[in-house]
Amino acid sequence: MTPIKSKMKVAVFLEMAGVNSQNSLSGPYAGGKTFINAVKAHSKHEVTFFSTKVTDPEVIPYLNRMNYFSSSDRELESVISEFDVVHVLNGKKTALKISRITGQAILGPNVVFSIPNPTKLAPEVRVEKATLLEEEEAVCHKDWSYLLTPNPTLEPLFKARFKGKHDPIIAFPYGVDTERFCPESKTIRNEIVWIGGGPNRPGKGADLIEKVAAALPKEKWVLLGKDSLFRYGDHIPHLQRAKVYVVTTAHETQGLATFEAMACGAPIVIANYKFESNDGKGSCEQSPRYHINGVTSKIVARNVDSIVKEVQNLLDSSHEREELARKSLAYVRGQFSLQSMVRQYDALISRKAKETEVGESLSPIAKNQRDKGNLEESILNYKLLTESEPFNPHPLYFLGTAYMYKEEHIEARQYFEKVLELAPGHTSARECLEKVNNVIDEKRK
Repeated sequence: MTPIKSKMKVAVFLEMAGVNSQNSLSGPYAGGKTFINAVKAHSKHEVTFFSTKVTDPEVIPYLNRMNYFSSSDRELESVISEFDVVHVLNGKKTALKISRITGQAILGPNVVFSIPNPTKLAPEVRVEKATLLEEEEAVCHKDWSYLLTPNPTLEPLFKARFKGKHDPIIAFPYGVDTERFCPESKTIRNEIVWIGGGPNRPGKGADLIEKVAAALPKEKWVLLGKDSLFRYGDHIPHLQRAKVYVVTTAHETQGLATFEAMACGAPIVIANYKFESNDGKGSCEQSPRYHINGVTSKIVARNVDSIVKEVQNLLDSSHEREELARKSLAYVRGQFSLQSMVRQYDALISRKAKETEVGESLSPIAKNQRDKGNLEESILNYKLLTESEPFNPHPLYFLGTAYMYKEEHIEARQYFEKVLELAPGHTSARECLEKVNNVIDEKRK
């Protein structure tokens, strides 16, 4: 068998990256630009980006401007055949075009679902969004390789709505440029900052933040993007001056602006998300993904009194503000740096190449080896899985149990603790952690 290449040729197709026609960046545009810059700077693979729709002058030099929309299927197939891996980063029309050529393209994380629960839309809105909904439905009936999502909680939604064949669903959040977004030591922190998406984005919680600000009238509030859009980058000095950064968004798949604030050393108060569930149970609250209460941020109930109380608690204690900021900054630099994102991406590409070569996914291989008792080989393969899926608690849990079986309790504890960071409700991991800690304590006596 021919050895698998260490450096793969990757074709990435996209529609959104950098500033849009209004000279501002929403999440997918900011994420697309960040992804391109990071991959170009840090990836070990040879990645080519294809786009005709991106207009940001800082991004265009990195792009192949081939108009694949007007290319025949044969022409596009000829281009794609030169690459080892194909990836659609964003764009529904792009996804549909590429799906005509191959059913093995990686998809996401910003292709679907801009409307998570279309059945709850008002009839007039469904008419207005008809084209978008039809495109999303069409994408879901095509075949894909990995489905990348901004966070793990979207996995049930993807499983329910994707009808075509696909490989594993993998959480792939965008990273933050921690060299650009960083604390400024000489800056005085004297602002409470909130960021919205402009006057036509009620989901950012502008009505809620206005009531919170009114309850703390002596503070200097900076509400960026409430009544008008702002130029991307103009918010950085405010993030560096933030003594508290408040988030009232009704729902985010990741919330890049919040991570940028954390990278700038701002302590975070974030309200629970509130949205219409996909199971017909109506409106519900959910803790923001990737946030750990008291470690990365202060998570509060979604009401004015709770938000005001937590903001006031931080205002009253400079020590608590500094400690929260220190921990959240370390968290972002460790888990969400550009280098961390590219390490995961490179691992995904290498994993895809290996699976293509051997004809099956790593997960069944690892499980089969574990069942046969090949523990060391199983540990190796689960470690490969954690490189490509660092936000998936399941391979981490199996690694914990493997080390527990080997009676290497310190290593087991580390993996169980990581599982509980990602999934605080993982009962089995909590029970195993308790057993491991008891063993460690007994050995110390």
